[in-house]
Amino acid sequence: MVTYTPAGGTTARSVVLSPTPSLAGASTSTTDPTNVGYDPTTTTTQRVASSGFTPILWYYVLPGLPLSSPTLNGDVIYFTQQRSTGNFIVAVDADPAANDPRVRSGSGEQIMGVSDFTGPSNINHVRWANIPVSGTGAVAPPVGGQGILAMTGDDGLRVYQNAITLITDSKRVIEVDGASAALWSVDSTFRADTIGGELPVFTSDFTGGGISNAANATGRTAVQRKAFSQPSVARRLASADYLVADTGNNRVLRMDRSGKLIWNLSEVSDPFGILAVGDPLTLSSPTDVQVYVLNTLNDLKTPTSVVGYEVHYIISDSGNSRIVEVADYFDTRGNIRTDLAADGTLTGGLRGEHVVVYTTRTGSAQGRSLGFQSVQRVAPLGAPQPLLIAVVGNAAVSAPNTTNNTDYSGGALVQLQYTPFRVPGAVLWTNPAK
Repeated sequence: MVTYTPAGGTTARSVVLSPTPSLAGASTSTTDPTNVGYDPTTTTTQRVASSGFTPILWYYVLPGLPLSSPTLNGDVIYFTQQRSTGNFIVAVDADPAANDPRVRSGSGEQIMGVSDFTGPSNINHVRWANIPVSGTGAVAPPVGGQGILAMTGDDGLRVYQNAITLITDSKRVIEVDGASAALWSVDSTFRADTIGGELPVFTSDFTGGGISNAANATGRTAVQRKAFSQPSVARRLASADYLVADTGNNRVLRMDRSGKLIWNLSEVSDPFGILAVGDPLTLSSPTDVQVYVLNTLNDLKTPTSVVGYEVHYIISDSGNSRIVEVADYFDTRGNIRTDLAADGTLTGGLRGEHVVVYTTRTGSAQGRSLGFQSVQRVAPLGAPQPLLIAVVGNAAVSAPNTTNNTDYSGGALVQLQYTPFRVPGAVLWTNPAK
């Protein structure tokens, strides 16, 4: 007897169901998977009923004893196993037909070529193994996501990382794993803006028609997309935060995995007067970008307290032959500050967004148009302050401590003079050796 409540109803009903008849040819073999409708007269590599039906998609036969149930994460199945040489965590293909055309998914076939993790195999469906799990106690099933796999044993918690590489080509950003399999790609960014008024704000009690701002609720959401154009660099800051130098579009940006813009920069502001007269405010063919974060402290208080933070972006602005660093200033609630002054103090009315705090002067001061291709901020142990290292594509040094040759066919790795402007109280650098 089964008791249920019909959809849309409030009264429970009961129904008596007849027992399910036995299925002919059902297998209870201890050596093979149990198949509903299994026909023992079929071959060992295609275990299906005479009707052609089997609920088993495919199966592996692996050596050793299972220590945990399997876990599916992306296109990989993880499990732990006990063998004579120790306990292992094993990763196998969740879709073996994807890299083996001989596999017929849905036919209940055994997937061959995985009986020995280390032995030769034409097509091996074990992604990786031979990762020892120390200890002899039971191991819980692995869990994971976003390229991270975690598991527990009697010796503690172990976390593994799937090697992920970001690739930029002419029109997209691609993410691949250690096996060169594409995990994700995006070919454009988008932003959603409200135009034509306000979006409706709905009330919980449906008063006034259920919209609290009915008189002004005339707005709509407009989505603007922009395709990538020759992106040079992409960096993964977090699981859903990517930093990209979109060279052909003269911008640098941060986006999530859907391509939604988190931050976008194509034009800078210069309230502190860092740029030379005539230096452009717009970016031109940026080829690299780095990011770091500082705390802003109030030195007037004792003890010193955090009053905000700064997000700094160091950009290789190749088309303008310069390295430029900009900062966004936030208060403790994460809002852009609007109280910057021209001297950098928090006593004015300037907006602290896309503010230039450093630039190279090789063009305005030395008359040299260096082709900066990439840049890296490094913090050597014991150094009094961070260093700025750049790759220049059109300059080379003829000999140590001698004249530089500009517009040369070679290239050079150079260290730049680096003294970025900072608001009073910003913690620029802490010497790890002290």
